[in-house]
Amino acid sequence: MTNPASNHKQTTRVRRLPADVRIQQLLDSALIEFSAKGYTATRVDDIAKRAKLSKGGFYTHFKSKEQIFETLLVKKLRPINLDVELILLKSNTASELAEQLVNELYKSITDKSRMAIIRLLISESERVPHIIKKWKVDYLDQVTKSIETLLNGCIEKGIFKENIFSRSPWLILSPVVHTVIMQLILGSKADNSIDESRRDHKVLIIHILSESV
Repeated sequence: MTNPASNHKQTTRVRRLPADVRIQQLLDSALIEFSAKGYTATRVDDIAKRAKLSKGGFYTHFKSKEQIFETLLVKKLRPINLDVELILLKSNTASELAEQLVNELYKSITDKSRMAIIRLLISESERVPHIIKKWKVDYLDQVTKSIETLLNGCIEKGIFKENIFSRSPWLILSPVVHTVIMQLILGSKADNSIDESRRDHKVLIIHILSESV
């Protein structure tokens, strides 16, 4: 007679997670390990152990530590998807524009996992120059272009006239970049919290845009 407990053990033993789930577990584990120890000090064994896999299980999905590091950076450094048309549709004043735009920027850039990746990007930039270049083109340049398109749309809509932001749209990103750097370096000891920086960022944009009405 078959032992039900034995059948249960066999079923449990052969049950395997889908490859995409395992890959995500490895990427999550790699982020934790790289953030805590840096690239050089992190071992494949460390990543595999945190993901509850064997070293062989790691190599089933990634060829090397370098490959999972690069995959992690590329996956996490996805561009901010600003819905320019929707923001423009909902903006009839400088205040409404600032509210929507700043909220979107801070929601995306100050996300904890994204900030952890930015820290890695800064500390390991010499190791992955090709990813730095890709990040600039796919991330910074794309976000700046979206902001430029949004500001030009507001000018055409008559919300405000040409101004320093429309001429140099990257300036709108400067306060949030400063906030991220201060948070990465100082953490809770930074002069302003993320929420305070978000509030002040809105006030700055409204003040400058109001001067160009």
